[in-house]
Amino acid sequence: MMKSLARILMLLVTGTTALLAQRPTQQDKIFTHDGRWSLGFHGGANLWTNDMNTRRVTPGGDLFFRYGFSKRFSFGVMLGYDRLAAYQFPENFPGVPARVTEYMALSVGSADLAVWYHFPPMMEVRPYFYAGVGGAFYLRQDKFDNYIPDDIYRVNKSIHVPVGFGFEFLLGRSASFVLDIGGRFMDDWSDHWKGHSTLDETSRPGISDWYPTGRLGFNFYLGNGSDDSDDDGDGLTNADERKYGTNPYRADSDGDGLKDGDEIWRYNTDPLKSDSDGDNLSDGDEVIKHNTFPNKPDTDGDRLNDGEEVLKHETNPLRADTDGDGLNDGDEVARYGTSPSKADTDGDGLTDGEEITTYKTDPRNKDTDGGLVDDGTEVKRGTNPLDPKDDAGKRELKPEIGKPIVLEGIVFRTGSAVITPASESILTLALNTLQNHPDMTVEIRGHTDDTGSRGLNNRLSQRRADAVKNWLVNRGVRESRIKAIGYGEDYPIDTNLTTDGRQRNRRIEFYRTR
Repeated sequence: MMKSLARILMLLVTGTTALLAQRPTQQDKIFTHDGRWSLGFHGGANLWTNDMNTRRVTPGGDLFFRYGFSKRFSFGVMLGYDRLAAYQFPENFPGVPARVTEYMALSVGSADLAVWYHFPPMMEVRPYFYAGVGGAFYLRQDKFDNYIPDDIYRVNKSIHVPVGFGFEFLLGRSASFVLDIGGRFMDDWSDHWKGHSTLDETSRPGISDWYPTGRLGFNFYLGNGSDDSDDDGDGLTNADERKYGTNPYRADSDGDGLKDGDEIWRYNTDPLKSDSDGDNLSDGDEVIKHNTFPNKPDTDGDRLNDGEEVLKHETNPLRADTDGDGLNDGDEVARYGTSPSKADTDGDGLTDGEEITTYKTDPRNKDTDGGLVDDGTEVKRGTNPLDPKDDAGKRELKPEIGKPIVLEGIVFRTGSAVITPASESILTLALNTLQNHPDMTVEIRGHTDDTGSRGLNNRLSQRRADAVKNWLVNRGVRESRIKAIGYGEDYPIDTNLTTDGRQRNRRIEFYRTR
């Protein structure tokens, strides 16, 4: 018996290896269940549980022929042969020598009508459950394979109820490998109704004898089935799925957030590629999130693909000129080096488009001619932003004695007294004022907010006032005309409880003393 079991398992392993070696294509795996006949061969092991005696693992197998009359149900006939064996209690068989009854085997043949329920498929795996009812015929044998006298070799009859669940692993459109775990309930008709199907003759009526089964095998499917069905509800029939090579058990084959049917019929995209146009945005994101064309890499035609606009430059893939500065986003990135999401890249008050097309200035440099006055200021006052000689001009501050003027626009590096280039415009006005009025004397006053210690703030404000004084002196103003004083945090002009307030308190004042 063990040799028989080994042979069955060897045949199953050999067959499985041969089928798996064929490596079916995606189109071969497109599987339709309903409307097809199928034939199955399953073999494996049994374990007899009768009478709670010592159990033996024995071989068994099933053959079935069924028809799929819907997506979920199929109906057919199961034929089986099982070998059952266990060590018995000799006293069960009075008058029969113990050497014969100490080991008992049954050869069981069965025929059943069965129904299978097929759960929704998981990719190429199809779970199922089945149950049936029919009859079994069996003979008892001893360990020498001799038939044991039972009403003179009578063939015993029994009701037979197979149940189980398993998984079909699809090997192609017409075959599957099967793993099945189940049980077979059986008992003599008379034992069942008399209620003594075990040694205990007081037990209640019922089907008490059963044996669990484990099976491996193959199912083979005949015909094409119903190609008009749509197993995954994606808007493509199984025939369509076979045509396009998509997965009939997954509505979104490429996982891009769009159903295969929508990709084929509505968006004209590839249902097997999550990014049909190669712009680094999935088709689903283009349709659902960005409203861009999933089959056109550059929706707005600005020479930046949609993925670059969304992921890299943070521009609008539906507008060729995101910042409205008169320059195409692609030109800003590739040709001018300006920001496609910022209309005035250098912050000089002129849009990038105006600088490129009208004034011929550098949109990345707020003072194109290097004359210390930014391009926007020159345009407003009528001087040439390309000629540094006219930058000084006559523009100046209008200070009154005893009234401080905040020099708006002086910027220092954080926590230091280093003046940044952005400060030169307002410093130039202060320089012009002192140059145009040689008798004027001033104080340069430094102030901070209350962040940090008082001593640190006093020192920082003094250093910043000195830095402004030095800037003016280095450009020709006599040092005796300028006094630098740091007041620290003592004279705020706004609250220190808000960011804006603290920013206003951090200031340089131009205070005319004569």
